[in-house]
Amino acid sequence: MRSLLPPRPEAHPDQCGRGELPLRYEDISQDGKIRLETIATAESVSTWQATLMKHPAVPQLLARGIVPIMTRLCIEGTDGPFAVETSLDCDGCYEISHSVSAAGSVDRLFLNVWANAHAPLGRTVLPPPANAGERRLAGRVFAEHVFTRPLAPREQRRVTVDDLIAFEEVPGPRFEQCIGPTLLRFEGDDEQASLEMDPHEICFGMRHTDSNQHVNSLVYITLFEEAAVRHLARRGGSPQVMGRAIEIAYRKPFFAGDRMQIAVSTRTIGDAVHAVGALFASGADMADVSRAHGFAHLILRSAW
Repeated sequence: MRSLLPPRPEAHPDQCGRGELPLRYEDISQDGKIRLETIATAESVSTWQATLMKHPAVPQLLARGIVPIMTRLCIEGTDGPFAVETSLDCDGCYEISHSVSAAGSVDRLFLNVWANAHAPLGRTVLPPPANAGERRLAGRVFAEHVFTRPLAPREQRRVTVDDLIAFEEVPGPRFEQCIGPTLLRFEGDDEQASLEMDPHEICFGMRHTDSNQHVNSLVYITLFEEAAVRHLARRGGSPQVMGRAIEIAYRKPFFAGDRMQIAVSTRTIGDAVHAVGALFASGADMADVSRAHGFAHLILRSAW
């Protein structure tokens, strides 16, 4: 399987960290696979909590209303099996980078985070595998964030190099941001996949939100995988599959009280099911994908 993550850089030790993530019973499926949403939190415990929140620049930025908002998330999970009575050993790093405008100047500024999660092999209830206790990679994650002032008027939201001068590495290396609609093509295709609107409408409540005042980024991963499984089942495919990799790009957030529908298409490629799709406000014209709130490419594999 081609990796969905960009290469991890050789970061300075000051930009690296480690952390431990205890597993909950609901984090692991019946066949010992760790859910993608759980693996995603490896970047939080290894890099945000262990490194970034201790950087003197971060509280200064937050006090000025500058926040790195997640714009893309790539996650890969291995098959395990893993047991719930263990923890994920997470290591990560961050990098400040920038994109370049048509005029050749610094355009947007990014905070990119990479993390790996390892755990010993095992099973929670069923007999343990022959290699139980052997430490294996459980998953990897890449999180792309754009520095912005989310609560400021639109014309005041862009962040400049001068705003981030407390980070010695600014503006960092050049970085090419993912263009969301490109995720709507199956590998090898030149044209966008033909999407079908899932009939299931989601109404967002307060439980879906976080401190950034909008729906949490990980919520969409759960909802998109559910829509992909429904689409597969409607076409006679087996719903006994589980997401093992995803790339999801966020264009515009949803808020508590909003309603969303998911346009999706699935295709079996090799030994996996691929699902591509877009997140739309209910009632929106899905023919205009440029107005979608988000875009995703999910890879699912069979159980056992």
